[in-house]
Amino acid sequence: MDRIRIVRLRAYMRNLPAGQISVGVKKHVEQLLFESWNDLQINSRDSRVEPYGLINRTGTLTWQPPCLTFQIESYEATISGSIDTKVREWTVNLETAQAVIGRTIPEEKHNRV
Repeated sequence: MDRIRIVRLRAYMRNLPAGQISVGVKKHVEQLLFESWNDLQINSRDSRVEPYGLINRTGTLTWQPPCLTFQIESYEATISGSIDTKVREWTVNLETAQAVIGRTIPEEKHNRV
């Protein structure tokens, strides 16, 4: 059974044209995604994205019904003490209420100060 938060996100997205989400709409989509994140089935070994981490941190949001795709940076400490920054691309299928990580793009390493 669908949760009301996912239903709200799905209903909102159905009124948007396919393609890149405009800057003016992005904050509202992030808020709806934040509200429904814990109701999604996360199909990934790396499910550490917390809902609060979605607000003001998503890269380009793209809507290709029924999927909403976005990128988000993640930071991981390495054994050598540096920090790896990776961009992870997530796809949320609003029909199935599932979220998966697609590709991971290594960005750069930063030494700890």
